[in-house]
Amino acid sequence: MKICKHFNICGGCKLQDVTYQKQLKLKTNLITRRADKYGVIVKGRLKKILPSPIKYDYRNKMEFTFYAEEDGGVCLGLHGNKQNRRVIELKECFIAGVEVINVLRVTLNFARKHNLKGYHRYKQKGYLRHLLIRKSVSSKELMVIIATTSKGRLKKSEYVKKLLSLTRSRNNGYKITSIFHVVNDSVGDALSFEKVKLLHGKEFLEEDVGRITYRIYNQSFFQTNSRCLRVLYNAAKKLIKPEKKDRVLDLFCGSGGIGLYIAKSVKDVVGIEINEQAIIKAHENMDINGIKNMSFIQADVRLALKDKKDELQGSFNKVIIDPPRAGISRKVFERVVALKIPQVLYISCNPESLFDNSRLFIEAGYKLKVVQSVDMFPHTRHVETLVLLEK
Repeated sequence: MKICKHFNICGGCKLQDVTYQKQLKLKTNLITRRADKYGVIVKGRLKKILPSPIKYDYRNKMEFTFYAEEDGGVCLGLHGNKQNRRVIELKECFIAGVEVINVLRVTLNFARKHNLKGYHRYKQKGYLRHLLIRKSVSSKELMVIIATTSKGRLKKSEYVKKLLSLTRSRNNGYKITSIFHVVNDSVGDALSFEKVKLLHGKEFLEEDVGRITYRIYNQSFFQTNSRCLRVLYNAAKKLIKPEKKDRVLDLFCGSGGIGLYIAKSVKDVVGIEINEQAIIKAHENMDINGIKNMSFIQADVRLALKDKKDELQGSFNKVIIDPPRAGISRKVFERVVALKIPQVLYISCNPESLFDNSRLFIEAGYKLKVVQSVDMFPHTRHVETLVLLEK
């Protein structure tokens, strides 16, 4: 068991001092309690939680915040816990990996050398805002995104040179293949891609999950645990038992996700997603994988289920729902039920909304068949769960 020096100060890992087997038990108990809260009976249907194949160095995306120190200096790290809300300068992070911390260290040293100021979100002053690092486990490549305001100057060529000095041999086998500079003058504290410039390399990473390759861009949504993603998708595939006659509706499909993973096992997949750029990337992912039997509707799921009801009704025998944490609205639920699709696979990282929504399907005549959790987030309180419902 590893205990990070920032444990209990950083706002990240909460369970690092608990054995992994106990973590799995805690998450299983969480699922049971949330199901009970909404009157969903999981006894006899709850499968043993599937562990992550890797317990440390599993995060493929880390977003760090620059912080303006009171003495005028700059700090870079993660926000502290509720008792310590300031940014914690990270010296190590066991779920991110040495290669990520090395990039953080080089960036912070560069900022201090050039006396670059951290952004103060309350005073709305300063220059450096965020550092986002993405990695591909399969290709051992890193993408670095530094975000600043427009009120300052980044010595771009020198920064790139410093980052590239982190060769594979010095950086745990990882090579930096993409470096971006983002200008963000928005008032909000979240990273906003207002103006983006590629400083070095290519625009994307590629991650292999089973036999499918996914292209990951600087703003792409992608599950944070690449090695466990195959476990999740295989669990989904096992639950829905895809056959060549199946027509699958994939709601909130993003840039392809699970639809791509099962496409070659079914007749066809139709995805619905509101984000136009995600749909563009979904087509790209189709092309690089030689998948011909997927199509997409770029629209709000709630509106698409209404506007295209005649086209969709009676056309599908399986639907996959992988919504945002808040779950689906009453309107989306009603419109899914109206399509009379006999099998529903619901995937969520939020047990609260998962069982709240599952209860609605059960009240509408669906039967709960299986509940399968997957530990995508070791050492945290979060857990991904799949629920299979059938009529």
